[in-house]
Amino acid sequence: RRVIGKENLRWYHMFAVHFVKYRPMPPTPSPEPNTDDPSKLESGEIQEKIEVGSKQCDDFDTNAADTSAVDASPWYIKTLRLVKYYALRGMKQDVRNLGNDKLTEIHNAAKKFDDDTEYLFSFLQVITACLASFAHGSNDVSNAAGPISAIYDTWKTGRVDISGENPVPKWVLAMAGGAIVLGLLTLGYHVMRRVGNGITYLTPSRGFSAELGASLTVLTASQLGLPVSTTLCLVGSVVFVGLCNGNLRAINWRTVGLCFGSWMITLPIAGLISGLLFAFASNAPNKIV
Repeated sequence: RRVIGKENLRWYHMFAVHFVKYRPMPPTPSPEPNTDDPSKLESGEIQEKIEVGSKQCDDFDTNAADTSAVDASPWYIKTLRLVKYYALRGMKQDVRNLGNDKLTEIHNAAKKFDDDTEYLFSFLQVITACLASFAHGSNDVSNAAGPISAIYDTWKTGRVDISGENPVPKWVLAMAGGAIVLGLLTLGYHVMRRVGNGITYLTPSRGFSAELGASLTVLTASQLGLPVSTTLCLVGSVVFVGLCNGNLRAINWRTVGLCFGSWMITLPIAGLISGLLFAFASNAPNKIV
């Protein structure tokens, strides 16, 4: 990928970039003057703007009927709109955390690279994001599809298969894939907001490195048959990418501690809930007297 007007890069430059001395960032250009500032307008221009605004207010009819408050659509149309609203609600959420003052201090402590460099990595990050999704399906989805397939096979055949060679039904794989998409659309923005910019300052180059490292780790574990967490690998990758800034203040250690704490408490909580559900089902009446 090339930057328009700066096509002097060649493929062999990637081997020499590690020997180039550090050069400071170019100064930030000063912002253009704001022509809408009232202090910089002539008195005649201010009076003209006031008259135009007053005319628009006079033309507004306060007695006009508000037709937007009345919805005469059929009940099934309203139901579909409601389902669509909650199904696509996650796509309308802002996950950037730009209004957080604490995160602003953390982001300012990180190194900033040239915009053209980050632009070159923007397309590469799309590829690594697809690779991370593939790795997630090869491990995390399999962790959920495996038990469901085993339960279905036991219910269907009336015996417990200890060989582990029975094929997984295709509908189980389709259901697991659909559940991932549904979870991403509805509640995924919470994790995006926490990991996206809540741990450290992320840019396309940093995101490319974190996603590639986590994906290779998960794919290696999948090849070895080891169940791991893609989220755990990604959070670790993001933390170590943040450490590459050379400044411990560039990492939100509170969020990192919350992530590690959640991993510790979810193990006993999930085990306790699963044990209680199994005890409730196994001790339920199973004979008709």
